[in-house]
Amino acid sequence: MGAVSGYLPRLDIGPVEGWEAINVSKYLGVCRGIFVTHERIVINPNPWGIIEESNDCTVVSKIIINRNGNVEKEDYGRPCWRR
Repeated sequence: MGAVSGYLPRLDIGPVEGWEAINVSKYLGVCRGIFVTHERIVINPNPWGIIEESNDCTVVSKIIINRNGNVEKEDYGRPCWRR
């Protein structure tokens, strides 16, 4: 397993069955990584890795969007005194 980064242009593939009513785009502004399965979409699946890369005091939100529409959000961060 490794890290993948780069630019992904917009894909016009239409809605994925079962996800039509969920607006995922409002969470993509904070996205530094995404993991998609049949049952959920995880934005920032490795928050500690993002924090380590930033080498700064920061807060990263891990957001899980379940297929049933439930959204779970957990914030991870490193306090500024740890510099």
